Amino acid sequence: MSHLALVGNPNVGKSVIFSDLTRLYQKIGNFPGVTVDVKVGKCQFDTSIEIVDLPGIYSLELDENEEKVSIEYLKNNKVDMIINVANITTLHRDIYLTKQLLALNIPIILVLTMYDVFKSNGNYVNLTLFREKIGIPVVLYEKGNVRCLNELWDTICNSMIVLPSVHNIDSTKIINETIVYSSDNYRFSDLLDSILLHKIYGYIAMFLCLSFIFYIPFSIVGDALQNVLFYICDMVSYYLNVMLIIFNASNSIIIFINEVFIKGISNILSLIPVILLFNLGIGILEDSGYLSRMVFLMHHPLTLIGLDGKSIVPLLGGYSCAVPAIT
Repeated sequence: MSHLALVGNPNVGKSVIFSDLTRLYQKIGNFPGVTVDVKVGKCQFDTSIEIVDLPGIYSLELDENEEKVSIEYLKNNKVDMIINVANITTLHRDIYLTKQLLALNIPIILVLTMYDVFKSNGNYVNLTLFREKIGIPVVLYEKGNVRCLNELWDTICNSMIVLPSVHNIDSTKIINETIVYSSDNYRFSDLLDSILLHKIYGYIAMFLCLSFIFYIPFSIVGDALQNVLFYICDMVSYYLNVMLIIFNASNSIIIFINEVFIKGISNILSLIPVILLFNLGIGILEDSGYLSRMVFLMHHPLTLIGLDGKSIVPLLGGYSCAVPAIT
């Protein structure tokens, strides 16, 4: 059986490519001594090929759990090919990991994702020259594009035993010679980043955003949802009392059902709007990409107390429920 490893920075589209290649033939691998999930699956085109989706990493030299898992897997397992996934819109950053992977002297394919966004911004890449300069097969990938998936599979089949022809690359020179960025490539998101990641305005924006997230569950919105639930519980209590009286239930039973059963359930249900609205807010932050910017922004302050930027996620989640935040 051949073994392929998907390696790349966080949030570059590794999971999308893994899902496209494996479809339903996947499971979560348990690596001893770590709490990081590693997906393992069999290729849908050839079930004799096993694909491992390693945790997103920025370097092979850092000492985080994700880096340890990826490095140990690449060192201690027989890897027939590395599929290095990089975001072409942030290639200046992502290619640093590619340089390190080339030194491992393992057959490697570079998959450049987000090509549709890259192209829509008026940018251009000379793919033939880029492949020649970097010395490994390169595939442009667009999510949901069957042609891209077939091209990736063909490249995997044709490059399984081809070692990198270049081991030490000048990434800046390669990018400058092969990629032409549009002069009007400054997008609205870049303007937002200049504010949201600012060393002063960024913290102000984060304070306002989190204040809004905490305000909504306890404001008119949360109160209105709680009142609806209380009204439903009152209606249930009323009709239940009528039924109990019709069936001549004793006063002790009626008191027990009203005071213990109905009030207990209504008190528990009253927490649901608060939890749902808070988690909805956190989900919006995550899907919009602002949560990852908060992680970056809070990294330095949290290191002062022995934590890192990613700790902001469980710290926020703890206000909803402390159990998953701790675990």
